[in-house]
Amino acid sequence: RSGPEQDARTWNENGFASKTAMEEGHARVLAALPADIYPKSIWDVGCGNGLLLKRVGEKLGVKELIGVDRLEYDHRYQGVFYQGDISAFGPLVSDAPALALISENRFIENPGLTLKGYRYIIKYSYEKMTAIYMEAV
Repeated sequence: RSGPEQDARTWNENGFASKTAMEEGHARVLAALPADIYPKSIWDVGCGNGLLLKRVGEKLGVKELIGVDRLEYDHRYQGVFYQGDISAFGPLVSDAPALALISENRFIENPGLTLKGYRYIIKYSYEKMTAIYMEAV
């Protein structure tokens, strides 16, 4: 395959040392997704260039993809992106069944970060190679 996903900046921008490391990290998150969830939108908090967001959207068939990241990137994948400090957004609120992808590091960096109204949450850590699915009650 050729294209942006093969470009070294794709995994460098997302903090990975190699394409293999990125693929392994993304595979853990994708494997944690239940087959029977139907979010209207997906929010990725700390989305990097949005590749994971794109992949999760493709797997679940969701077109409304929203990414938030404090850094600016040369290129982004599909979706709507907001660049800025995550804490400046205050509580991230969804009024429809939504899935939130959030790195464990975002909670460490932003202790006041809250997710309100999200029905589904995937909390992951590339460093620990974990991805945990949670459903709000």
